[in-house]
Amino acid sequence: MKKTVAVLCAAMFALTACGGGDDAEAKKNIKASLLEDDANLAGTKVTDKQAGCVSDGMVDEVGVDKLKKYKLLNDDLKISKDAQPTDMEKADAEALAEVFVDCVDLEKMFEEQFASGAMAEQLTDEQQECLRDAVDSDVIESALADTFQGKQADPAAGLQSDLMACVTGGSGSEDMELPDAEE
Repeated sequence: MKKTVAVLCAAMFALTACGGGDDAEAKKNIKASLLEDDANLAGTKVTDKQAGCVSDGMVDEVGVDKLKKYKLLNDDLKISKDAQPTDMEKADAEALAEVFVDCVDLEKMFEEQFASGAMAEQLTDEQQECLRDAVDSDVIESALADTFQGKQADPAAGLQSDLMACVTGGSGSEDMELPDAEE
């Protein structure tokens, strides 16, 4: 009996070690990819801490097998450079969106884009506050989750009407363009 238990324990250890190895390798590869010179997340360069948070969250919350299924990771557990997941299950899409929002302050990124450049000079204080109020973490998370499920092509598309209402409602300037999140 002791021998059987020992064999089962060894088998369980081997199985969990293998899975853990894939997880660790995937996390390492995702983080390295996010830290590459030309890489960015939602138009912003991430820090080492943010990259670690995203890579850990992607693997822990969605899992290596599903990341491969959605073609976010290839068979070598490396991030797919052209990945644009639009076929994710709702729970996975929401989990991934939550990871991005929790790890990278996307709300702050949007606020900084609104507060900089030529557009900021054209906006009143009320318009800028309206823009900040329109873009919060919940809105961003929902937009990302919808995008990952293929419900919309661009996460910013769902925000567009609310943002334009802030701009046009206060100034009457319908020709004003919103900043591109990838600049």
